[in-house]
Amino acid sequence: MKAKPKVVYHGSQYLFDTISPQQAHGRCETESQMGIYAAATMEEVIPFALPFRFYPDEPGGKLSRDSDGINSYLRYGSINPHGKGYVYVLPSESFELVDEWQWVSKVPVKPTEVIEIQVNDYWHTITFSEEAKKIQRELYGEEIAHLELVIPTLEDMWFRESLMADEETMSYNHAWGGTIPFPKERWQSWYDYWIVGHENQRYYRYLKDENGFVGEIAYHFDPEYDGYVADVIVFSKYRGKGYGAKGLELLCAAAKENGISIIYDDIAIDNPAISLFLKQGFCEEYRTEEKIVLKKKL
Repeated sequence: MKAKPKVVYHGSQYLFDTISPQQAHGRCETESQMGIYAAATMEEVIPFALPFRFYPDEPGGKLSRDSDGINSYLRYGSINPHGKGYVYVLPSESFELVDEWQWVSKVPVKPTEVIEIQVNDYWHTITFSEEAKKIQRELYGEEIAHLELVIPTLEDMWFRESLMADEETMSYNHAWGGTIPFPKERWQSWYDYWIVGHENQRYYRYLKDENGFVGEIAYHFDPEYDGYVADVIVFSKYRGKGYGAKGLELLCAAAKENGISIIYDDIAIDNPAISLFLKQGFCEEYRTEEKIVLKKKL
């Protein structure tokens, strides 16, 4: 029998001082008890902490979702991209194991710690049905970006060459020269510096959707700020799909996972992407005649 951990984790979109038993409505008797359901790891309860909502969010509304234990699938309903939820750390004394991973307590339990989570930190774990996508666009006006991060091969550098050479894509960089030549003879040295020998000072990934590469994200240590500077570029023909916001979320999540607590970006003073960074929790640190320096605590 599995050994009982010292603490277990419970996820909820609501904030409580004490967690009380509730009637569960699962697919079998084990999942339909009156009790407090918990798991041995925080990751397993994130889907329950995410604030999925009925649509419409009123009596008679509908919510349909599922989870594989880590990732969530929303068939019908909605979730605020900027919402939050809660993970409760609970002493395990009153909990009993009811299946391979779920622990249940029949009595109220007072948490030893409450961890607030942000939806945008776990956005990459949510998959939306076509119907749910329509609801999200109606409520939040945002296209759902299904992106994955890819470590490119040396041969994949053709995409970065195309990205850097596209005038519309690089228009944000007009203050510093616009397009950037990236001929094949430069690929190897650049790849060795950024991918092979990154020395935990540099991070670089391609953004990829179901059709192929759509952009790049990166960060690097910059002595000017004594910190790490972000970079997100989406190929111009793939803009307008929410890829910039999603890419920035993924970059911040990767930086946080790698132990970085603060990330910066410097943006040309007339670059409309400033609003994207502000929506993602960046704050203005200072500005000059040429640029605005933004900062986010991860």
